Amino acid sequence: MKASKIAALSGLVMMMATGYAAAATPSTVTGSTITFKGEVTSGACGISVDSKDQNIKLATVPVASIVKSATPAKLTPFSITLEGCATDTYTTASFDFNGQTPNGTETSVLKNTATQNIAGGVGVQLLDSDSKPIVINSTGQGAKMTLAAGSSNTASFSAGIYGLAAGGVTSGDVLATTNFNIRYE
Repeated sequence: MKASKIAALSGLVMMMATGYAAAATPSTVTGSTITFKGEVTSGACGISVDSKDQNIKLATVPVASIVKSATPAKLTPFSITLEGCATDTYTTASFDFNGQTPNGTETSVLKNTATQNIAGGVGVQLLDSDSKPIVINSTGQGAKMTLAAGSSNTASFSAGIYGLAAGGVTSGDVLATTNFNIRYE
């Protein structure tokens, strides 16, 4: 009797193991897309991945602290890093910043292009590492630096909310966009 119970029990175990294995059939689920984007440049350096397509969060500034035509009170630092530089042809780099300016009057300020809840009377000013305003849409305006061969070369900048109107500043959102180009000499 013991032998028949053992045989029945081992048969039951075999059926369960077989059933369990059949329930674990592989399944494939549709994933998503990965796009790889890069660039080969004729310039002396490559641009670090962290320096491309940056989103800089500016400090929140109260209306009362924004003074027309004064250097922004709260600056946010940002940088552009060039990598793997070859200095056999070019030894320096400077940066051009391009974008919309407010009514063409303030050439060192980017226009506030927010579309909803827009702050009035302000733009965004960019400054170089010496805290000098950078002229937008002008050649070679930002941080001219000597390149070190084969290593990282970092240019430092800052940005802040800039007052365009005396007493005409209103609260709201600020958004500005610039593209940069590198000028090698």
